[in-house]
Amino acid sequence: MRMSKAEHYYREGILDNCENRFEEAYECYSKAIESNPTLVEALLQRGILGYKILKRYRDALSDFNKILEIDISCAAAYLHRGIVKCNLRLFNEALPDFDQAIRLQPNDERAYYNRGKNKYMLKFSKEEVCADLELSFKLGALHAADMIRHFYGENEAFTAENSRASAKKKVEISEPLKTRDTHTQ
Repeated sequence: MRMSKAEHYYREGILDNCENRFEEAYECYSKAIESNPTLVEALLQRGILGYKILKRYRDALSDFNKILEIDISCAAAYLHRGIVKCNLRLFNEALPDFDQAIRLQPNDERAYYNRGKNKYMLKFSKEEVCADLELSFKLGALHAADMIRHFYGENEAFTAENSRASAKKKVEISEPLKTRDTHTQ
């Protein structure tokens, strides 16, 4: 079976991205999207590259919005849209995106981690912030303990140091994780 033009450009974008040719990768993703405007994978990768590397926050926001027009159940689009909104200091707008990402993918440590950071910026209670960061830690984001120390000081390292050994054990997951993108926090 012959590869579509969109798939060809998408794969070229992945290769360029892996080779740190970010502008070229962005252009390839754009060509893939031009060829097939509903290619969610290309929109997702272009959006992630756009905000993480190229600092094109508004363009990334547009990509994630487009994904959600195509597939309202894409947890990664909610997660990354929330992160972009935080980068744009739109903390109140980001919170529902993190909530939805968690509803769709309840075992994604990145969503809890970013929601915890967002709640801190919104001045939620220490208990609410730490609850998300602790859960993120337990799901595998070991850097969440550092964030709690950064926010609340050394004495608030909660049970992170105590549970670091237990966190290294495989976390019991109630449902299988869905496929996740490769360039995320």
